[in-house]
Amino acid sequence: MSLQKRSRMTDAMLAIISEPACILDNHGTVLSQNERWTADFPSNAQGKQSLEDLLDAHSHASILRFLHAPAQTTLELVEARITSDRQQNVPALIKCVCVENTFILSIRTSEASSHADVNTAEHLFNSLLLDVIPAPVFCKNKDHIYTAVNDDFAKILGLTREELIGRNVYDVAPSRNADTYRQADEELFKNGGRQIYETTIKYFDGSFHDVVFHKSIFYGPDNEPAGLIGIILDITDRKKAEDELKENQELLQAIIDNCPSYIFVKDLEGKYIVAGNKFTQRIGWPNGYLLGKTDYELFPDEIATVLRDNDKKVLEQKKAISEQESFNFDNIEITNLAVKFPLFDANGALKGVAGIATDISALLKAEEKLKNASLELEKQVKKRTRELSEEIKVRKLAEAELTETEAELRNLLSSSPVGVGIYNISDTKFIFSNKALLELFRLTEEEIFQSRPEEFWKTPNKRAVLLKEFQKTGEVLNQEVEFKRKDGSCFIGLLSWKKLYLDGDHRLVVWVNDISKIKEAETILKEANEELERRVQRRTAELEKEINDRKKVEEALRLREAQFEASANSASDWFWGTDENHNFITFSERLEEVTGLKPTELIGSPPWRNDNSRLIDEDWRDHQQTFFEQKPFRDFRYDLKHKDGRVLHLTVSGSPMFDEKGDFKGFRGAGRDITEQIETDKRALKAEQQLQQAQKMEAVGQLTGGIAHDFNNILAIVLGNIDLLQDELSESSPLYAHTRAIERSATRGAQLTQRLLAYSRKQALRPQRVELNSLVAEMLELIDRLLGETIAVDVKTDGNARDVFADHSQIENALMNLCINSSDAMPKGGSLTIETGNIDINQYNSSLYPDLAPGQYSSLSVKDTGMGMPEKVLKHAFEPFFTTKEVGKGTGLGLSMVYGFAKQSNGTVRIDSQTGEGTLVTILLPSHKDG
Repeated sequence: MSLQKRSRMTDAMLAIISEPACILDNHGTVLSQNERWTADFPSNAQGKQSLEDLLDAHSHASILRFLHAPAQTTLELVEARITSDRQQNVPALIKCVCVENTFILSIRTSEASSHADVNTAEHLFNSLLLDVIPAPVFCKNKDHIYTAVNDDFAKILGLTREELIGRNVYDVAPSRNADTYRQADEELFKNGGRQIYETTIKYFDGSFHDVVFHKSIFYGPDNEPAGLIGIILDITDRKKAEDELKENQELLQAIIDNCPSYIFVKDLEGKYIVAGNKFTQRIGWPNGYLLGKTDYELFPDEIATVLRDNDKKVLEQKKAISEQESFNFDNIEITNLAVKFPLFDANGALKGVAGIATDISALLKAEEKLKNASLELEKQVKKRTRELSEEIKVRKLAEAELTETEAELRNLLSSSPVGVGIYNISDTKFIFSNKALLELFRLTEEEIFQSRPEEFWKTPNKRAVLLKEFQKTGEVLNQEVEFKRKDGSCFIGLLSWKKLYLDGDHRLVVWVNDISKIKEAETILKEANEELERRVQRRTAELEKEINDRKKVEEALRLREAQFEASANSASDWFWGTDENHNFITFSERLEEVTGLKPTELIGSPPWRNDNSRLIDEDWRDHQQTFFEQKPFRDFRYDLKHKDGRVLHLTVSGSPMFDEKGDFKGFRGAGRDITEQIETDKRALKAEQQLQQAQKMEAVGQLTGGIAHDFNNILAIVLGNIDLLQDELSESSPLYAHTRAIERSATRGAQLTQRLLAYSRKQALRPQRVELNSLVAEMLELIDRLLGETIAVDVKTDGNARDVFADHSQIENALMNLCINSSDAMPKGGSLTIETGNIDINQYNSSLYPDLAPGQYSSLSVKDTGMGMPEKVLKHAFEPFFTTKEVGKGTGLGLSMVYGFAKQSNGTVRIDSQTGEGTLVTILLPSHKDG
């Protein structure tokens, strides 16, 4: 609202208020007042008395707080007191109302003032306020009844003010919409304050509008919510403009991202504000990496300075320039033909620099190769004759014409280097064309929009071929096509297609570059090169005889080498050859299949310089001496590390070769991979050792079982006689204490024989179906208390672990024994892991478990991070009474009992351990047949 309109509104408000009233700013300064204020408070009206002098301190402070931060639209003070020229400490009712950051203060000191006058003034005030607000406005009381609306709000519903006043939202709106509005109102009454939300409503005329509701609570004299006031702001046009802007931005970004050239825009500080992704993709940066950065933040200073100087030149000259920008960044050679031009704002002031950069690196490299080839040809011609001077002049003229053509091409790119068009795939109608494409086909924008792309093809068959490729891949890149214009003229263009999804439909973006002049220059240059080659051939004919003689010798040598190569490639081993300096010159194809080494990695170097070999220097020195002495050798063995990490065991044999004159010509030989043979020998040796260990443990078990039985019988007699002797003696007898000592020792001996019987697999077992995961879970709390806080226990149970058929208590004892052993191996603490799982033993892996029959097994393993066991300790780990603990701290029967129980249950125990790397003990037991 303008200041003039606001002033008229406030003056009108003051005029309709019967009590003394004034207008305040948010600092409490009186801006204007009505006649009643001037009459009752003349000193204040003349600026001699401030609002602070007029009001009591509490009321003045309350009003200032309201002026600085109004929590509601109205403030009422019912117990205020005023002091003026005519009145001293008189009770008064003060009311302050906030209207668009303007505050109206009224004071009523006479109780005789009728409430009707006040209500009439407030009604006039509200009506005037609603009419001056340029938007639909409505007021409701706390019962959701409309108490006031303006004409703009009534027009939305197609009703009059009088028809709306006294009705609720369900009387004037569809029930579904009314539910939404009522729910929002009740939420506002509940939470208080203000409410703002965006939605779509249907006007009386049937049109839909995007709107924003602004609602606020107003309060009554009792400071309780009396109703709400709402304003509706129509944002339909703004939303439409935002959608159109978004579509245009997406279209522009699609053109920029898919253009073969690099398109960018920088602001006056050199920051990229628009940038395609072609350049970032080539450098290896993520999409959008350039945005918000300057060239100095992206490139080294020397590169950034060149790029920025060209920008400054555009800004200083205020016109487009074309520059070739070449630099090396991250070992990438980049050469761009850049067309840069200034950008201006609506007032004609400079706002930045835009540019289109075309990568011409490939073209320059081709020119460089052509130049080098020309120099080489020129060098050969000069050696043989000077008669080619005329042809050289022709070549120079061709190069000059090519340079001139390139200059013309650069001028063309300066104005608009790329023709771009977009058309619908469904009806092949153009929907967009830039100026370059119009100029290329000599059409107006109206003409090209009425044309079809197929009209411009000189050879429709070529278009059909490219369409098939496009249907498969969705794009066609850099295809040479001959186009025809409507005036009958033709040109050759470099064509690219790209399929995009824009504006809810599939589109095809087409780029066309006119390369007709480049093709003409290539034809001239090709003819010149062909003429030069013919001249060189005529001048070098005299050398043919000498070359032919040389070729005969080389042909004989090649034939011999080819025969050897054919033989080598057909063999299962690989073959190799060296020259007279002992450097490799050939390999058969089998080398790479076996070793993973490419022949190119070894050719040119001697055998003893292979970095992947794993022999000591002395072995290679002896082998090297054999080469130097030109002696044959057989089955020289060495190790080689394959590229996949495997270590191969290889042997090579070789014989020296001499020509018909007796001159040494190098070695020829063969190599063989014997890794599988050696690994087989190792596995056989390991299986034999495991069998021997099992037989040893079996023999020890039988011996231990026999001794345990005999010893157990003896202990039974001792314990029986002790019981008889104790029955004859009283506890006070001196001999009774000795009988108790004998009884304790005999009992410990009995427990020891039980462990020996467990090891020898002669104890009585009670096999049953046991669920390993449940057993581990039940024992976890006991294991935690047993191991203490310094050892972290981790349980990894396999949910598919099969049940076992074994003695439940013996499995618990075995698990507890393994956990205690692990705890002893970690005196300073560590971690212990308990795992369950399944293992199936069959014909493919039975060699790894020679002491188990094929079938299904379940595993229970305990892994610790303790000190581990050396190889010599592992060999005796299951033997009874073998222990590495101090005297008195272990019997050496823990692991032997676990081993005996597992073997007696038709299973086994495996130990994997290395010094300093912990120990893993796995118990394998037969799975229950029902899983």
